Amino acid sequence: MLPQPPAGCDSHTLAEMDDTPSVGEWYEIDRPRGAMPCYSARPIGAGPFPGVVVIHDALGMSNDLRNQADWLAGEGFVAVAPDLYYFDRTLRCVFSVIRDAARGSGDAFDDLDAVRTWLSQRPDCSGQVGVIGFCMGCLLYTSPSPRDI
Repeated sequence: MLPQPPAGCDSHTLAEMDDTPSVGEWYEIDRPRGAMPCYSARPIGAGPFPGVVVIHDALGMSNDLRNQADWLAGEGFVAVAPDLYYFDRTLRCVFSVIRDAARGSGDAFDDLDAVRTWLSQRPDCSGQVGVIGFCMGCLLYTSPSPRDI
């Protein structure tokens, strides 16, 4: 059984999925706007493994997103899915993240940089980190940005 997710997130355990060769846990990364909850799944074993940041769609953190992280872990990646709406649970979050994507800069990119740095420094990560995004997450990943997220 995994630790309980932060307030505002649905509960989820790997026990819901049969034969999943991975371990999932919740973490919080301190950010200027507060503690950003992140779901992380990793392969069973010592590693190190390559990492991947999993960016959610416009609906935010969900069981589906965590299932994607679990699947990536089963394929040999340390996957981290941050909740980019951690600072407010209203449409303000959606518009803020989409605005940042359109500009190619802003708090959403700062948060993703923090997640990528945190992931790359984990002892079970090889330091090689990729990014995958769904819907709005793809917009963030492909938006013109001077950063290499």
